[in-house]
Amino acid sequence: MTGLPSTDCLIVAVATPITPELHPDSHRLLRRCRDLMADGCDGVTLFGTTGEGAEFTVADRRGSLEAVLAGNIDPRSPMSSSWRGRRSISVSTAPC
Repeated sequence: MTGLPSTDCLIVAVATPITPELHPDSHRLLRRCRDLMADGCDGVTLFGTTGEGAEFTVADRRGSLEAVLAGNIDPRSPMSSSWRGRRSISVSTAPC
């Protein structure tokens, strides 16, 4: 098919694991991101393309994003996490 962009980059959407209290499980999320990166992914996308992002509070998403970044996931890897609100955070990086 012509006209589509070509890339050597694999960025995957990560489904967010949750705790029994229905909050993001940051430890399992970090482990999942590490596994995906170790398996050859170039980047991960959190809280968005799988649809569950709107179900979590800003504090939940912020804590999970901070845990992933603190867990030695290369912050230059393509990662996007955004939400709206007075206390919003938007993180994204350039494509591969």
